[in-house]
Amino acid sequence: MCTEALIAPLRKAKTDGNIQGMRISCASPRVSHLLFVDDSLFFCKADAHQSKEVIDIIRLYGEASGQEINFSKSSIMFGTDNATKIRQEIENIVGINQEGVMGTYLGLTVKIHGSKTQVFAFVRERLQSRVNTWTAKFLSEGGKEVLIKSQTQALPTYVMSYYLLLKAICTKLSSAIANFWWSPKADSRGIHWVA
Repeated sequence: MCTEALIAPLRKAKTDGNIQGMRISCASPRVSHLLFVDDSLFFCKADAHQSKEVIDIIRLYGEASGQEINFSKSSIMFGTDNATKIRQEIENIVGINQEGVMGTYLGLTVKIHGSKTQVFAFVRERLQSRVNTWTAKFLSEGGKEVLIKSQTQALPTYVMSYYLLLKAICTKLSSAIANFWWSPKADSRGIHWVA
C-alpha cells in the first residue's frame, strides 16, 4: 500500500486545523511528518486532541495496510515546556511510554540542550580522529591537499547543513586542519605560516 494513504489524512487533518505540526522558525512552514525508508516521525502540539488525531490516523493506516506500529521500538519526545501531567496523558493516549530515547538520528543530534560546544563536540572528535590516522602516513603536499578537500572539509558540511555551528567549534576544526597541513610528520607541530 502506498504511503499516500498515510500522508493524505495527515495533510487533511493539518488543513482542517486538527493538528498543527512543528515549525522550525516563524517563517517556516509547519511539518506534520517525516517519512524515511524504515522510520517515520510525526509532529503535533502536545495536547490530548492532536495526539489522538495523529495516533488514530496511524492506526487506521495500519489496519488498512497491515503495517502496524512496533511500540517497543517507538519513542515519544516532548518540548521542555510540557508539564508532567500532560506528558503522561499523551503517553496514555498514544500508547508509547519510552520518552526521548533518540540521541542521534541519521548521524545528527536530535535534541539540543545544554552547552552547544559539548553537543557538537562529536564533529571535532570525528575530524580529529580521521586526521590522526593520516598523520602517521607519509604524504606529499598534494596528498595532504586532496585529503583535506575531500575529507576534512566535507565532514562537518552535513552537520552544518542543519545546524549553525558555534564560532569556537569552527575555529577548532580549522585548527585541526591547519595542524595536519603544517606538520612535517606525525607527532610534531610545524610552523603555521598563515595565522
